[in-house]
Amino acid sequence: MSKVIVRSCLRAVVLAGLFLSGEASAQISDDVVKIGVLSDQAGPGAFASGASAAYAARMAVRDFGGSVLGKPIVVIDADFQNKTDIAVTIARRWFDTENVDVIADLPFSSAALAVQEIARTKKKVSLIAGAAASDLTGKACSPFTLHWADDTLPWPPRSLPDCSTKAPIPGSSSLRTTRLVSHFSATQPPW
Repeated sequence: MSKVIVRSCLRAVVLAGLFLSGEASAQISDDVVKIGVLSDQAGPGAFASGASAAYAARMAVRDFGGSVLGKPIVVIDADFQNKTDIAVTIARRWFDTENVDVIADLPFSSAALAVQEIARTKKKVSLIAGAAASDLTGKACSPFTLHWADDTLPWPPRSLPDCSTKAPIPGSSSLRTTRLVSHFSATQPPW
């Protein structure tokens, strides 16, 4: 991955963690920006995500300089073993006791949908980069989630509603997560 892409991804993580809830100081727990990479590290998703995702996140933090706004950035990771209940348990533990600010990766839709709901209720950020369920940006859409990579919604993407049309959450900023359309799906027909 080029340094430009890595830095852009890290900036998205940091900015999402700082601004999606509208309360930057509440998002940085214990004066450390903590990013949890939650992936399937030994199962069917390990080749596309797994330990490599956590390693890439650590490389991005190093390339970014290791801190933002004077706060160190720490990356932790866990294997949810392709089991939604384990992903939920890890996400709750990370948010409730380990002061994780952002959960990233989530390569399977079932785990991504469940963790997205936990992040919504706790007003924390989730970054979903592998799951492909249209509900992530459809009926289960959350203003605390950024979802990119696969786009399962039908062509043309311009005609579909996105999360920005939903009513704001009290206490949150006016910045809304919108359905990110990949360059391919925005410029190429589905056939």
